[in-house]
Amino acid sequence: MLKSSTLGMALIINILMICLWVFASFVIARTVKLKHVDYRKFPYRIYGWEKRGNFYSDNFDVGAWYGVLPIKFNRDGIDYKKIENADIDKLKKYISITCRSELFNILNCMYFIFAVIINVPYLGFIIGSIVFIINIPFMIANRFARIILLNELVRKRRAIEIDRYIASNNNSSGGSTKSYSFSDFE
Repeated sequence: MLKSSTLGMALIINILMICLWVFASFVIARTVKLKHVDYRKFPYRIYGWEKRGNFYSDNFDVGAWYGVLPIKFNRDGIDYKKIENADIDKLKKYISITCRSELFNILNCMYFIFAVIINVPYLGFIIGSIVFIINIPFMIANRFARIILLNELVRKRRAIEIDRYIASNNNSSGGSTKSYSFSDFE
């Protein structure tokens, strides 16, 4: 398509296509059903190689820079400084927001394939690589944030479980409790 265009025209068309692609990715990520962005399923689930966030801290020093990225995928935003005050439903909502954000970034990265197909190979590779590289820090930050949120979710569930256990022992009516751990989400 753009293989016979001049370099300037190809760049202008690619910029317009990137804007259209990002808008379409945003609409798809916002409208996809929650069952498709489940934090327990591929590709959003937490994997063992992530070492509960240590992989990102050790290799990318995420803790130093992820707070400065403009990650505002929803109107509410996620205030990571106040997540310990959030209830379980709010934490689940935040976790789904990180999944939707990751989907948005994955869709944006797919522009690389489109750019290589429609452009002269070297230009498509360069433009696609730029779009891909721009989205990588956001994907890393979303995965790191999801791990933080899941840790907080586990902590909240354990606190509720302990409170129920104490309340059931005080009432002498013995109740069963389910123990949650981080591995429940891996």
